[in-house]
Amino acid sequence: MKKMGMFFLFVILCLTAVGCGSNADEDPTGNASDLFPRFETVDIDDQPVTDDIFAEHTLTLVNVWGTYCEPCKDELPALQKLSQEVEELNVGVVGLVSDGIGNNTIALRMLQEYGVTYLNIVPSDELNKQLISRLPGIPSSLFVNSKGEIVGDLVVGARAQEQFREMINQQLAEIR
Repeated sequence: MKKMGMFFLFVILCLTAVGCGSNADEDPTGNASDLFPRFETVDIDDQPVTDDIFAEHTLTLVNVWGTYCEPCKDELPALQKLSQEVEELNVGVVGLVSDGIGNNTIALRMLQEYGVTYLNIVPSDELNKQLISRLPGIPSSLFVNSKGEIVGDLVVGARAQEQFREMINQQLAEIR
């Protein structure tokens, strides 16, 4: 019995170490000049959204998260505060709910619980195929400039507000 308990503890620790999920071996961002996949989908309130949202800001932080992912949930309040803080820098924050199709009610309830007001998107099947299924795990974050180009490195794993702020400042310095 004790061996079985140790085995389960080992399995849990291993799963925790790799994050909330692994979807593929490929890096979806390639290099800094890759374009974010074009998309037409809806936000969490079922309003239409396209990739044109990137033209609204100098830089957009796209955070891919899931309703089942504890590190993702822990990151939501920090991202909300960050979204308000970087607004004056013309930087947007967008959530991409990886399991949003069929779980948008759960996601909406979570966003309300955490006081999240920044845009959250429910990915289309095509966006799932072109981006989310290629991510090595979630939460994952990437930066997109106003031309829809992915800039900088893919960030896998949860980060603190200060870490995101540093990454944003670095990307803004490189863009300007």
